[in-house]
Amino acid sequence: MISVEKKIPLNNDELRKCEKMLHKETRKYPCLIYWMTNRLDANSILHNATCCFVKTSTHLFGITAYHVIKKFHQDQQTHNNIDLCIRNAKISDWERRQIDSDEGLDIVTFEITDKEAKEIGVHPFAEGRDWISPQVGAGVFFTGYAGVDRSILNLKNIGFTQTSNASVITSVGPEEFEIQILRKDMNSLGEDHVIPPLTKDLGGFSGAPVMITSSSLSKLFHLGGIMLKQIPTDTEEGPVTFIVRRINSICQDGTIISRT
Repeated sequence: MISVEKKIPLNNDELRKCEKMLHKETRKYPCLIYWMTNRLDANSILHNATCCFVKTSTHLFGITAYHVIKKFHQDQQTHNNIDLCIRNAKISDWERRQIDSDEGLDIVTFEITDKEAKEIGVHPFAEGRDWISPQVGAGVFFTGYAGVDRSILNLKNIGFTQTSNASVITSVGPEEFEIQILRKDMNSLGEDHVIPPLTKDLGGFSGAPVMITSSSLSKLFHLGGIMLKQIPTDTEEGPVTFIVRRINSICQDGTIISRT
């Protein structure tokens, strides 16, 4: 018997609905990480970035960019008191909870307790099942918290905006891969809000998970890497290039395979 698969093209409205659904699904994985000198004073916030979490058969741990934590330590040297937070959870005693770090790879991993994971609302990637090797041309989504969208709502509250972007992988190396995207195509999850086109600094995406779209109907995304930095363009019309650390440098226990 010969079976024939009939392909029905989607119209623009249906494509838009699918795109919104995918963007909204990416909200689950990234977590906001930030620090401030006084948790009761919203104006005391110093910096924010993004992190994500991975669950293996033996460990649950977080990942972010090394330069994020390096900046946190630098701020500790110039301020008497700093509170590090992931979402609404205060994260204390960083030196004890850090699992591993590599400045060359620009990656750091850290532990959290089950209580903290519940307070944060962690939605981790599952090691093995959710990890995948990047390929040129593969579709990707990455969601982070751009500093340009941060606002002070009142004395005790800060407004953060999750911004999701979709593009394709343009090149792949043994330790990293690149993504290019036009600034005009960067828009927030589920909304028509667009990052200001004249803003070249998208700081806040560092540490964000980069999710590669899946070919399986049972899984929408796989974790492909961790966002490290952007390379600014000379013109506003040119594409922004993002550098992503491949996930293959991180072991099941959170230790990092060094390049040296």
